[in-house]
Amino acid sequence: RWGNSICCSSVTYNKAMLILSLLCVASGLCAFVFSELVIPVASALLAAIIIFEDNRRRIYSYISALSLILINGIMLFFAGISFWSVITIVLAVILAFAFARMARKYQVCFLLTVIVAILLIAPLLLSAMIESGEFTFSAAISFYDGIFSQMRENFMLQIDEMIEELASTTGLSTVDSKYFIDLYDYQVRMLISYIIIAAFILVGFSFKCFSAIVKRCSEDASRITEWRFWTDNIFAYFYFILTVASLFITTPDSVFAVTVLNLYNVFMFVYFYIGFMVAREFFYRGKRPLLSTVLLVLAIVMFSAYAIELLAVIGAFYTIRVNNEKMIPED
Repeated sequence: RWGNSICCSSVTYNKAMLILSLLCVASGLCAFVFSELVIPVASALLAAIIIFEDNRRRIYSYISALSLILINGIMLFFAGISFWSVITIVLAVILAFAFARMARKYQVCFLLTVIVAILLIAPLLLSAMIESGEFTFSAAISFYDGIFSQMRENFMLQIDEMIEELASTTGLSTVDSKYFIDLYDYQVRMLISYIIIAAFILVGFSFKCFSAIVKRCSEDASRITEWRFWTDNIFAYFYFILTVASLFITTPDSVFAVTVLNLYNVFMFVYFYIGFMVAREFFYRGKRPLLSTVLLVLAIVMFSAYAIELLAVIGAFYTIRVNNEKMIPED
């Protein structure tokens, strides 16, 4: 049983559970300011409560979860539709039981990413249905199609005004507005992948916070240290296939092209994370690991897409090379 076999060594069990519960509720209250950004901290704290609490007395778990739901319910009257408490509880429960059974971390992460992405999209669809007055999926799509079309027209007007002003002040008239419109259309069509990536980031930060809490509170942190993120080789090969396929797609003007590019963005970000962990571990071996890490982050910021793609390729190759050796870098 997790509740009695693993507990804080420096304080009593009840005091430790009370502190975790208060912190969980406090993080929920922060949602009034930070909204969904509190999900990683709140879900990690709730998962830790589930892990450490005695199975025969689930008092703190229930109180903490109900408190988050109550706070979310109050927020519905002030901040609009949001399911952050549902996302938090789902994340916490799955995270706690997956860790207790030492399920493969990447499988848990992918499952949670899909669930969180759905729960992030659900309020958007529900809000659109309420605004349109018709509770159908097609009505929600039509609602957002109208919004994006209006935004596109406004964006075109602003670009045309900027080009005219540039031509009048500098005499240059070689700027093509079509490039900016194509860029806008591309970003809109990649919106699904951006939502999935946002869900992946939320889940990732939840794992990070959960690991930090367990390491801090547990008498034996070896289990959480050994619970690392890596994928099977088939996903790395699939990423390379998507990479090659994306090279032959100039514009996302078909369902196939949009699907390939969205999948490519998602898998690229996953392997970028693995590649970043590999690079960070490499720099940590130097004499100044903190400075090296800062320089790595600055390089990513400066070279942005090129650095992300390079680290993604490194992450995929690293996964294939060491998958059988189980030499995955620590998260």
